[in-house]
Amino acid sequence: MEKGKPLDPNKVQEIKNNTIPAEIFDAVNQLIVENWDGSEAIIKQNAIINKYFELAKIDHDSRNIMRRKLFDKHLLDIEKSYREMGWSVEYEKPSYGDNDFEAYFKFKK
Repeated sequence: MEKGKPLDPNKVQEIKNNTIPAEIFDAVNQLIVENWDGSEAIIKQNAIINKYFELAKIDHDSRNIMRRKLFDKHLLDIEKSYREMGWSVEYEKPSYGDNDFEAYFKFKK
């Protein structure tokens, strides 16, 4: 992004992709491979977060703060990045008051 110039709308996703930590993509990639059943991979959001903490070497004392940052800064909004690579990606999250449901991503070719 160039300072002092308007943002090119065609470059927003590219810039957004560059704000997502590489370890997030590494975590998702590893989990896709681990969960691939031949036609799709379903990955729980918490599995991504935990794998990210492991890969990024986030210490246990910092994890609550970092978890909040992941959500506040939309660093788990990875769907468009993977769609650009040819994946079909669905994100399912619990509806209001649905405490028994864990958010997940579904990846298909």
